Amino acid sequence: MAFVIEDVLAPFRALEANEHAIPVLGDDNAMRVLAAWTQTENTWEPPEGAKAPPARAGKMESLWRWVVSGWDVEALVQKVSRAAGVPVDIAHRKLEMLIGNRLIYPDGSMAKGARAALNVYTAKKLGIKQQRASAAPKDEKPKDDDRSN
Repeated sequence: MAFVIEDVLAPFRALEANEHAIPVLGDDNAMRVLAAWTQTENTWEPPEGAKAPPARAGKMESLWRWVVSGWDVEALVQKVSRAAGVPVDIAHRKLEMLIGNRLIYPDGSMAKGARAALNVYTAKKLGIKQQRASAAPKDEKPKDDDRSN
């Protein structure tokens, strides 16, 4: 059976949540590595002789280990280090953290939380003001609640 990486990653993408990106918030080097990640070509091959474990709720760790074992992460460290402008040891640590938290994938993409964090970080660095989502339209005044006094 031929594996298509997008099919293998689908169960992980279905479980993504923005709060998974909390480890990268406030970490300039992690943000640099994430930005470089989108520009770095990498390879993934199904691990030879190893069958993919089934994707089951609450049992995703073994499938993730299988995915990571087919990923040539070491070859990425130098590329990401150069692209991110960080030392090799920092690139290596940040890649390990991003992979361990399932924030980047071997197809070159990243989890939605990582993408959201990178977008906010980039906007702040570029001085772009982001609109806040408002629960009430601008014309509508907040209603008084009964908790005062």
